[in-house]
Amino acid sequence: MGGSGTGTVASSATRTYATLSQLKQYLAVRNSDTFTASAATDLLTVTKSRITWTTGDPVVVSTAGTLPSPLAASTVYYVIAVADLTMQLATSSANAEAGTEIDLTTAGSGVHTITKAVTDNELLEDLLEEAVAYIESRTGKIFEAVTNTRYYRQDAVDYLTLYLDEDLLTVTTLTEGDEDGTEIPLTDYWLLPRNDGPPYRRIELKADSDYSWDWATDGEISVEGTWAFSATAPGDIVRAAVILAAYLYRQKDSQVWDVVAVPDAGIIQVPQGIPATVKRIIAKYQNPLE
Repeated sequence: MGGSGTGTVASSATRTYATLSQLKQYLAVRNSDTFTASAATDLLTVTKSRITWTTGDPVVVSTAGTLPSPLAASTVYYVIAVADLTMQLATSSANAEAGTEIDLTTAGSGVHTITKAVTDNELLEDLLEEAVAYIESRTGKIFEAVTNTRYYRQDAVDYLTLYLDEDLLTVTTLTEGDEDGTEIPLTDYWLLPRNDGPPYRRIELKADSDYSWDWATDGEISVEGTWAFSATAPGDIVRAAVILAAYLYRQKDSQVWDVVAVPDAGIIQVPQGIPATVKRIIAKYQNPLE
């Protein structure tokens, strides 16, 4: 028997499980590098990194000392890629494409930093949300606690037992379905399964309780509490979110997509060939009949 509750659970767009920093670390994504400058050649030489600097990239520069003249902090410049570790800067995208560099008159002093002015942060955050939507749709579970009140009618009750339609972690307030919304104290019911919860999927009134699942006309039992499979995402779910978001990110240039419908989360585009590690983790949390 399943519960037939109503209530609002936060959209998966509010949950990412993993952080942007974790995803960027996994992808080895960096947006800045240190550099030295030469007034003789107008070249910036960057330290070796995984960053790809492409002609036309908008960048800003900063320093712990004095910037090469005439460069200024908080001003957007544009890359002229010269070699793997060297570049020049231009004052506009058009100048960068034309190879018209800024004439450096000094090398500056101290440690200089060049940073991409446009990053993929927004895209990465969107992909983390898509990864969460996919994981939740495949497992049927939420892995981050949501405070909410859910309501139940008579068809969710079998004698002493109320069947819930969502995973329940804690109860703040439980009420009967009578006109007064009588509160049932914690001492008068069990959260089930007793040995394996939380999460819980049933609430059972104790046999000696003075309370009952009463209903007035249009009355509803209310369960206020925290709802989810777990209060915070387990480590393997965090890992699955990172791996899947990284996989989606790496597909961004392939333009080969297979549309997958995600219930309750709209339609998202997910390429076939979901990483095997993600599939194994998801399988751990799926119900046996799914």
